[in-house]
Amino acid sequence: MLRPSAQGLMTAASWPAKRPAAQDLARITARAASTERPIIAWARRPDGKEGLDLLVALGVLFAGEVVAVIGLAIEVPGGIESVDPDAVADRLRLGAGWLEARLLRQRTESAMARTERAAVAMDIVAVASGQRRIARAATAVVNELAIRLRCDRVSLGLTRRRGGLKLRALSHMAAFQERGRVVDAIENAMEECLAQLAPVAYPALPSSQTRISVAHRDLAAIDAEPTVVASVVMPGPTGPVGVLTFERHAGQPFDADTLLLAEAAGALLGPVLCTQIANDRLIAGRVVDTVHDAALTLLGREKPSYKLAAIVTIVVAVVLCVFTTDYRVTARAVLEGEIQRAAVAPFDGFISTSPVRPGDRLKAGDLLAAMDDRDLVLDRARAWADAEKLRQKYNEAMAKHDRPNVAMLTAQIDQAEAQLALADDKLKRSRIVSPIDGLLVSGDLSQMLGSPVERGKTLFEIAPLDQYRIALRVDEKELRFVSIGQHARLLLSGMPNDHSAFTISRITPIAETKDGRNEFRIEGTLDEPPGPRLRPGMEGIAKIETGPHRLIWVWTHGLFEWLRLTAWKWLP
Repeated sequence: MLRPSAQGLMTAASWPAKRPAAQDLARITARAASTERPIIAWARRPDGKEGLDLLVALGVLFAGEVVAVIGLAIEVPGGIESVDPDAVADRLRLGAGWLEARLLRQRTESAMARTERAAVAMDIVAVASGQRRIARAATAVVNELAIRLRCDRVSLGLTRRRGGLKLRALSHMAAFQERGRVVDAIENAMEECLAQLAPVAYPALPSSQTRISVAHRDLAAIDAEPTVVASVVMPGPTGPVGVLTFERHAGQPFDADTLLLAEAAGALLGPVLCTQIANDRLIAGRVVDTVHDAALTLLGREKPSYKLAAIVTIVVAVVLCVFTTDYRVTARAVLEGEIQRAAVAPFDGFISTSPVRPGDRLKAGDLLAAMDDRDLVLDRARAWADAEKLRQKYNEAMAKHDRPNVAMLTAQIDQAEAQLALADDKLKRSRIVSPIDGLLVSGDLSQMLGSPVERGKTLFEIAPLDQYRIALRVDEKELRFVSIGQHARLLLSGMPNDHSAFTISRITPIAETKDGRNEFRIEGTLDEPPGPRLRPGMEGIAKIETGPHRLIWVWTHGLFEWLRLTAWKWLP
C-alpha cells in the first residue's frame, strides 16, 4: 500500500491478484502505517481450513515518514512453534530496501534537475552582470541563451516608460533594422506575452494551453520553414522589465523543463537589467550634481539645520580623535560545569522507566533510568538451569569415574557460570544511576519509554553545582587583544541585572568555523563563588577589558583592517 501525496493509504499491488485481502491483514497493515516497528499477529485462515496464518506488516520509512506499508499473510501448517515471526519481519525489512532506494533516486533526480536549471540561470545572470552597459548586456545574454537552450534565434525586448515594448537584441546579430517584418512579428509576440504576464508557447505546452498565442503562431509561420516559439516575462522590482522570445526548428519543440529554465533565467535577469537601465547614464554627471548640491547647502543662506549638522559632525570627529576609552572585546559566552559526567546505555535494550528530567538535582546513586530486564531475567534463568544440568552430569561422571567426561564437564560448567555471572552483571547494570551529586543537564526519556537504545549511547549528562567555567567564542580578528589573566565581565540572558566578574584562564589555539567565521574558544574562571541562581548552559554576552584606546580607533579599526586586507588581496 502506498500513500499518494496527502491522501491515505491506497492498495498499489497484491498477490494473488484475485484474492481480496483478509480483514485481519488489512487491520494490521493500517496499524503499521502509524508506527516505525513491524506489526506481527496470528489469525485463522480466511478459507475455513485448519491452521493459522502469520500476519506481518511493515511500514517503509522515507525522510522520517511512512510512505508505504507491506503486509504478508503466511500459512503456517506446523503451528506457532514452527516459525520465528521476528526473523520473518527482519527478512521483510531487508526485502523492502529497493523501495527506499527508488524513492531516494526520484528525489535526487528532481533535485539535480532543479540544481542544473539554477546553475544555468545563474550563469546567464553572470554574463549580464559582467557588462557595464545595457546594450552589451542584452547582446551577451541572447547569445548565451541561444547556445545554452539550443535555439535558432533568441530575442530580448525591454519595456518603455511611456508604454509598449522595443526589441533591443537578437542572438548572433550585432545590429538589425528597427523596423521590418520579422522585427514587428517578434515585438507582437513579446507584447502578447507581456499582456498576459505569463509564459506563452506555440505549439502550446500543458502548462500554457489556456493562454493566447496568436502572435506566436504568426511568428512561427513567418519563415519558409516552420518553427516553434516560446516567450517568458522578465519581472522587475516595480513591474515587468522585458520579454525573452525563443525560436527553434519545428523538429525540436520546447518541453516543460526548457520552459522552466527560460522562466528562471528571465526571473533572475529582470532585476539585473533593471539596475543596468537605471545606471545607464554617465556616473560623472551624477557625481558633479551631488557635489554641487552639497556645496550650495553648506555655503548658502538657506537650510541652517544642515549647517548645524555639519558643525556637530566636526565636533564629534574632534572628540573621537582626542578622548580615549577602555576597549572591550565582546564575545558570546556560555556557562559550563567544570566537569561533566555522562550516563550511557550499558547494553542494547529498551527504556522501562525514567523518573528524572533535565533540571532535577541529583545525589550520587539516584536512579536515572531503568532498562527493561525481562529478557535478562530469562537469560539468567536459562544460564542457571544450564549450569545446574551440567553440575548433575558432572556428579554422575564423578560417580562413574569417567575422567574424560569430568574434564569436559568442568570446562562447560565454568562456561555456564561465566554466562550466569554475565547475566547477573547485566541485571545489575540495567539500573542507570547518577555517578555524582549535581544537576541533570540533558537527558529526558519520559517521552521515550519503551523505545530502543543502543549500547554506549549517551542518555544523561550531570554537572556539579559548585564548579563552573565560562566558555567564550572570540572572533579571530579580536584574538590578538586577548591574553591570559585579563579581567572580564559577564551578563547572562537569564540574569540581565547581575554582572559576574571572571578572569581569562585558557586560550585554545585551535579555530572552529561557526556561522561563516573562525572563532577561538577561550575559558575563564569566576572571581567569586557561584550564586545559587547559576545553572549550567546559561548563555550571555561577555566583555573582556584589553586596555585604553582612542574612541576613533575603537569604532573604526575594524573597517580599516578590512580595507587593508582587501587591498592586500587585490593589489599586485
